[in-house]
Amino acid sequence: WIEDLICSYDWPCAEALAVAWCESRWQAAAISGDGANFGLFQINAIHRARVGGDLLQVLNAQRNTAVAYAIWQDQGWGPWACKPY
Repeated sequence: WIEDLICSYDWPCAEALAVAWCESRWQAAAISGDGANFGLFQINAIHRARVGGDLLQVLNAQRNTAVAYAIWQDQGWGPWACKPY
């Protein structure tokens, strides 16, 4: 279902899947060791305003993917440590 969720957005599906796999191994509840990155796409704490300040919202796979898509629309894959290319 994670694949279906990620590919339901209008971005390069294979690239988005690769980034999410590299970042979290598709684990919705993943939190980085330093506590600064959350969920499937490891959304960084600097994006807290996108979820009204509540970063725990991005531990929800649907919300995380929506935020990742919005970031991608604004900045491409630049913000992610894992790049699809």
